[in-house]
Amino acid sequence: MKLKTLNFATTTLLFHLGYVAVGLGAFVEGETFVFAAGYLAHEGFFSLSLVIVTATIGAFLGDIFWFYIGRQYRVKALRLLYVRRHLRKVRRWLTYTDWITVPLARFLYGLRIALPILFGMTKISNKKFVFLNACSAPIWAVLIAGAGYGFSGLLTNLFGHRLLWKLVFLAILLILAGLFWLRTLIAYFKE
Repeated sequence: MKLKTLNFATTTLLFHLGYVAVGLGAFVEGETFVFAAGYLAHEGFFSLSLVIVTATIGAFLGDIFWFYIGRQYRVKALRLLYVRRHLRKVRRWLTYTDWITVPLARFLYGLRIALPILFGMTKISNKKFVFLNACSAPIWAVLIAGAGYGFSGLLTNLFGHRLLWKLVFLAILLILAGLFWLRTLIAYFKE
């Protein structure tokens, strides 16, 4: 009896920590966490609606946090030549039409931390950024979690319910995505 209760308690705890991981992953660069959670939702490990809600909250709070960091420390950051050079390049794009750039910035892979910091360093108002962020976070969460959910369905159609083949295929895709990210990072630092 105690073993079953412990197993249930452990399973329940892991289940709840899974959503916390989705929220924290969305707070930082969240595409991978949210996509994987959508994938696992299709496999029955998570609820897709809770993944979307958790990802929305995490992404919204994360962008607000990074915006605040940019707003709070912009004077110190602007003293760095590196930041000044890059900010000059993107300032015009960021402020050209912020009604478009703030929501679209969320979808630029690899820049989910950098762009809110840069927005914080521009003259966009706090209220406008929060409003645009609140409008775009749920759309982003639905699209990314939905993509993971659909991808799992596609793999189920291709491989059936053979979990090993699905995991191998998913691992190959993650390795390719990591290599692409590494190549981009190396090219960025060579500039």
